Formats: sequence, structure tokens, C-alpha cells
Amino acid sequence: SETHTQALHKIYPETYQGGSDILTLFLTRGVDLTCNQGKMGYIITRYFLESTTAQKTRDYILNNTQINTIVDFDGMQPFQGVSIQAVIPILTIGADGTTPNIIKLRDSNARYGDVATNIQNTDSELFERYTSEIRKVGDADSWTFYPPRVQNILDRVQSDAIHLKNIAEVAKSMESGRSSVLVVSPQEIEKYDIEKKLLKPIVKSGDVRRYYLEDNDDKLIWTEGIELEDYPQTKEYLEPYKEDLASRYDIKSRDVPWWYISNPRNKELFKPHIPLILTPYMSPHNRFYLDHTGYFTDGVDLRGTYSSKSINYCAKYITPLLN
Repeated sequence: SETHTQALHKIYPETYQGGSDILTLFLTRGVDLTCNQGKMGYIITRYFLESTTAQKTRDYILNNTQINTIVDFDGMQPFQGVSIQAVIPILTIGADGTTPNIIKLRDSNARYGDVATNIQNTDSELFERYTSEIRKVGDADSWTFYPPRVQNILDRVQSDAIHLKNIAEVAKSMESGRSSVLVVSPQEIEKYDIEKKLLKPIVKSGDVRRYYLEDNDDKLIWTEGIELEDYPQTKEYLEPYKEDLASRYDIKSRDVPWWYISNPRNKELFKPHIPLILTPYMSPHNRFYLDHTGYFTDGVDLRGTYSSKSINYCAKYITPLLN
């Protein structure tokens, strides 16, 4: 809520950013509560290493601590039944240093028991161990800490490379604000006889694979810019959710009818005549799909890459390179 957001801004003015995962604020709080030269560590979502909305948190850590160790589980989800990729940063408060020891899992399919047993075993081949300077990359100053041999290759590539950002634009996707209501299954479509004119094919970040999409028969009810009275079946379906839909932050800030899409950002790009390379915002593996269908999306965890006005490129050529 807006009250909640204002409170977090007030309590954590140095690190809170709108839309940031509240978990990252535990890092800020931990640094503040730990005595000078004291050590602290958290098991926390790996998202904070790269997220745009965690940039201030990363800067706060660099400015106020020494990063001793980072345990990186890479693509593994270390807690069964919890869909979170995790890291363990271990920090010394009030010290300097940005060249931590990195302990990185080699096999994301390793058994949980083996991971727990070998995480501190320096002779184990299950984890790769090295020191690496933390580097800031990209517009969000995301952290990277590759092994020296990998970083050397990357440096050589970067020295004579064409950057994607110089030939293309990367766009965030639209947000319905209530996918539980506005994204409907075939069964719901049949039950409520929702007007077909409003139903749009939808892709979610979890559907995107290398070169293809997982089957998804759900549809997005595209209510942006419509008169609800013109669609009686959709109105009947949405009416029970009126209060919930009207409470969405973007609906109130945009001052639009309660049934509209929360944020129709970049809607003009998601059309069949525009080749769009779709990819999850965060992924342990390269997953790029070239879309000519004009899928709609729902959420900030998906990105679409398209040719900028000034430079044309062949999307069929770029997609394999990205994968």
C-alpha cells in the first residue's frame, strides 16, 4: 500500500527503492544492528545481486562493510518446496574490501545432503572456490564475481564487441495488477462466456524456454480503454472483484476506471507485426524466444527486446546468439 511504501522510505531512506523486495532491507537492518568489526551473514534471495531495485542496498553494503565470503548456489533452489535461488553473503561491519572468497556450486542438480555436507569442505569438487573482485555491470550496477579465467575471456570479448543495448531497445512488459482475476483459464472462459474480443494470448516468464514457449492456454482479459457496459459477460465476471480491482495503486494514480489494466506499459510493442525477443528478467540459464504471434504479458519479470528505430537487425540471427 502507499502507506506501507512511505513508511519504508522513511525508515530506510538510504536503501529503499520502490518495488524492491523487502527481503533486501534485512541486509540494511543487519548492518545497522551489528557492532563495528562484527560479522553477519544471511541466506537471502540471489535476486539482490542483480536487481535494479536493490542497487542502493548493494551500494550500502560496499560503503559500510567488507564482503568476506559469498556462497552462491547459482541455479539451485536450496530449500525444498521454496522457489528461491539463494546466496549467503558474509560481511564484516566497518571494514573495507571488495575481493571476497567465492564458494560457488558447480552442479545445480546436486543432492541437498551433499550440498550441506560439502559446503565447508575445501577438498570437495562440488563447489568451486576462488577470490574475485566484485564488478559492477550494466545500468543497475549489478554485481558479478566470475573466476579469473572466465573474467579474462569476458574482458577480451567486451574489448571488441557490439553491445545489444546499442542496437536494440529492451522493454518491460505490461501489468494487469491482478493476474488472479484478469488472467483466466479455458474453464473460466467457458463458465462465464467471456467475450472473445477481449481475450488475448498471454505468456509468463516461466513459459519462456530456448526457442519455444511452454503450452499455456490461459488468456488475458484486455480491459484497457473499454466501456464495460459493452461487454455484459465480462462485467458479470468482474463485478465480484470490483473493490479489489479498484484498490490497485496504478488504477488510483492514473485515475482510470476500476476495470482497466493496472499498467498497460509498452502495449504497442506486443503485436504480431513487431518481432519481439522475449526473455525472463531473471534466469539461471539463457532463455530467449522470438515471438511473431503478439503474445501479451503480465508482470515485471519479463522483458521484450526489439530493434530500435535507428538500427535494424535480424532477430532470427540475434536470438541464437543470445541463447
